[in-house]
Amino acid sequence: MPSQMNPNVIPGVGRLLRQRRDDAGMTQAALGEAVGLTQGAILHLETDRRAPSLRVLVAIADTLGCRVDDLIPARKINLKKNTPGIDKG
Repeated sequence: MPSQMNPNVIPGVGRLLRQRRDDAGMTQAALGEAVGLTQGAILHLETDRRAPSLRVLVAIADTLGCRVDDLIPARKINLKKNTPGIDKG
């Protein structure tokens, strides 16, 4: 059965999480133990098969010595031309 993308996952979080973990010199097992998850759960987060909760993101960021927003990819937001209540100034 082919793997399907989890619709709750923000694409790119897994890539950033793995990059930060590698930069910190930690294994998936070590990071999992530090934040109360299994190595398999970390694998699923890093491959965008599972979406981390805010609690998990905070714990991972604290463990890796980074900010939560370092684990979330920047995206351009395209506002529609006539969106009410938005100052496009």
